[in-house]
Amino acid sequence: MGKLDPHVVEQLVEGMSRSCRRAGCALIGGETAEMPGFYPPGEYDLAGFIVALSNAKNFLPAKASSPGTL
Repeated sequence: MGKLDPHVVEQLVEGMSRSCRRAGCALIGGETAEMPGFYPPGEYDLAGFIVALSNAKNFLPAKASSPGTL
């Protein structure tokens, strides 16, 4: 964001936490940054990722996966 807007941040975190609850995972961290002059008023950039743990028995065989098979 160019300038931190607490209302927008609240809405973003609420939406992400709601999605995490539906997926059965936890929202455990986050970061914000103000970048004046880079983002116009009302615009922001949002990125995210998921880290998961699984047992080896649940892995797909390497030959069963290829790009685009998510």
